[in-house]
Amino acid sequence: MPMILVLIGCGDRASLKTLGVDDVEISGVYLGMSEEEVTAHLGEPHTREVTPEFTGYNYRGLTVAFRSGGLQIDSPRVVDSIYTTSSDYCLLSDICPSDTLAEIRKTLGPAESETATNDEPKRLFYPLPELEACWLWILTEDKETASEISLVCEP
Repeated sequence: MPMILVLIGCGDRASLKTLGVDDVEISGVYLGMSEEEVTAHLGEPHTREVTPEFTGYNYRGLTVAFRSGGLQIDSPRVVDSIYTTSSDYCLLSDICPSDTLAEIRKTLGPAESETATNDEPKRLFYPLPELEACWLWILTEDKETASEISLVCEP
């Protein structure tokens, strides 16, 4: 099983733990889950958006996006992106929107990169090494607290 090295909170929120790819989740939703698995875990979404390219499930503060998981047209759709703006939906159970960036850095370590311009919100970028085209974004509107946490994979 591929492994990802992530700092997560345990007690003092600064201990090191090695996580498998299947351990990186937002409120129990993992990259690669099927639509059926997500619905079984979270229930029916508040709204759905369906296009030829993707399906989006919206749960009031949590969006789960699905794309075809294979090379064939009829391949099942699997989770390729998860976005949360609600502290009801957290990464690894304890990294939530509204947490301070200082708390997040203490838990995850320094970001691979941090971007911001005068007019854009700041983003902290954490690559997921075992998932080549996937990463963790922490977005902040005020440059002090997280406003969105996203696990994203490029199609």
